[in-house]
Amino acid sequence: MNFNADDLINMWEFQDNIEGFAKDLLFKGIELGVLATQIEIHKASINNYGQPLADEDIANIAKVARKRAEDEMNERLRNARKPK
Repeated sequence: MNFNADDLINMWEFQDNIEGFAKDLLFKGIELGVLATQIEIHKASINNYGQPLADEDIANIAKVARKRAEDEMNERLRNARKPK
């Protein structure tokens, strides 16, 4: 196969688009996980204490969880690009 410069540029652009799409999917997965965890924490607090945690407490838990998950994902993506 012979590729010219335009072919290579098109392939790189395609790869960049796929990478961006994959990252979006990963971060949407994090968001879904955080939302599901919020629901489970809410249910557990009702079952264990008879009342839900304050909305502010659940929001803070979600904020910390989201940040940790995003930081971990970014670190793993950086490490995936390092030569071995």
